[in-house]
Amino acid sequence: MHLQIKDGVTLDLLPSKQFKTIGIKVDFVTPLKATAITARALLAQVLETSTADYPTQTALARQLSLMYGASFGITVLKVGTQHILRLTCSVVDEQYLTVYQDDQPLFERGMALLRSVLFAPLLPQGNFDPTTFTQQRQNLLTAIKSLDDDKQYLANRRLQELLFAGQPTQAMSALGDVTTLGALTATDVLGTYHEMLAHDAVHVAVIGDVTAERVQAALTQWPLTPRTVADQSPYYRWTPKSQVQVGDDLAPVVQAKLNLGYSLPIYRDDSDFMAAVVFNAVFGGTPLSLLFTNVREKASLAYYASSS
Repeated sequence: MHLQIKDGVTLDLLPSKQFKTIGIKVDFVTPLKATAITARALLAQVLETSTADYPTQTALARQLSLMYGASFGITVLKVGTQHILRLTCSVVDEQYLTVYQDDQPLFERGMALLRSVLFAPLLPQGNFDPTTFTQQRQNLLTAIKSLDDDKQYLANRRLQELLFAGQPTQAMSALGDVTTLGALTATDVLGTYHEMLAHDAVHVAVIGDVTAERVQAALTQWPLTPRTVADQSPYYRWTPKSQVQVGDDLAPVVQAKLNLGYSLPIYRDDSDFMAAVVFNAVFGGTPLSLLFTNVREKASLAYYASSS
């Protein structure tokens, strides 16, 4: 069930009695901008750790515990030409609890928690808490630097830099870069926060035993304003290259990493998309694929071999 809540705000609802939990996902989507990726990644870190109602990670964790072990998190990801800040929350459907005495159902409590995170962050003196901001900036810096320790990831990122030469938004990590991160201030990230709330497309998805009326009633408590959303096609259109791009990195490792990238001009809404999915599964996308069984299992030429 797909519903338009306001201009630029949509709801996708999948009512189901199959699960004993109710899952909530909220995406804030905007076109990729190299200058904004790092700030949005840091914003996700700051919003995830505190709110005005729950000013510490401990207080927030305690509230989740009181909600019968609800889960909550915020992440950032790149999807084609779009950058997404995603909030997720999963709560138990209280009809499966032996004893539940709270007047408010857990789904509504989960939506209220997300509302608190989004619209009532911890802003003493009108800006992000300095201690929280500094700590989360350091955490993000450590996370970005640690990516280079994963040589499989590093090889894939080097491949992306070759594939997307001259396209920094496509080449860089969804977490941003350390140079930009070091220059960001709390005021910069606050501006990114207000920009996101005012202009990002908002997509809410809910799955579980809930009705559209309940979800819409909960969303009316969120102060979301209508917004004008530009074309949101996520597809990156390749420009063919006349020569193969090659890059080599030398490192003191015991396993070499070989990554190859090809342009396969098939998109999700094309008629032959499913044929491409099956092709990839046969070629390298599963443990029964040709790459895996021949290159890894039979010939023992690689520790891993796959395609995606």
